[in-house]
Order: sequence, then structure tokens, then C-alpha cells
Amino acid sequence: DPEKIIKQDLEVGTQVAKGTNITLYIPEVIVKYPDFLDGTWTEARIEEFCDEYELKCNITKVSNSAESDGTIIYQSRNKGDKVVSGAELNIRIAQKSGETKTETTEDEVID
Repeated sequence: DPEKIIKQDLEVGTQVAKGTNITLYIPEVIVKYPDFLDGTWTEARIEEFCDEYELKCNITKVSNSAESDGTIIYQSRNKGDKVVSGAELNIRIAQKSGETKTETTEDEVID
């Protein structure tokens, strides 16, 4: 819990004067990539994840008759890797049609 205080620099019960600085310690929260392939993620949820952590998200829809339409079949970042703002995340999603389509969540031109 990033809002839980885990330590303070003064002992409990110490009397302090008005204006005394007290240092409070909270845990370092490290966000890690989930397993987008576990069957619970949708394209919309992945885009929300990328927006929340300021990731560049590239989504490619790939013709795949072996998987259900909309199934996440690839993620470029390993489950458990640390999420770093500004990083690129590539996702492939199965689709039944023969079309392959690439989308991004940022305004950019794709050559």
C-alpha cells in the first residue's frame, strides 16, 4: 500500500514543538508488467494500462484461426518486468479475418 507509513524518524510518544519536521517513510511501489496472455485482458484494458503508466502502446491485430477473436497472443515485455514510463509495449491480438492492422495509442505516422 503506497499510502501506508512503514517508519518514522521519531520514536512513538516523543513530544515535539510546533513546527518540528517529522520524516515519514512509505514503501517504494514498483509496478510490474502483468501477464497479458492470461485470458483476462482486453485491448481496451491494455490501452488503459498503457495510459495510466505513460507507455507507448503498439497493438497489431494478426490473422489467427487457432485463437478466439480478440485473444492477446503476444506481449513484448515479460511478466514481472518493471514498468518504466515512456517505454514501448508491443501487443499482438488474434483476429479471424485475413486483415492485419496496426494501431498505436499516440499520434504518430506509421511508414
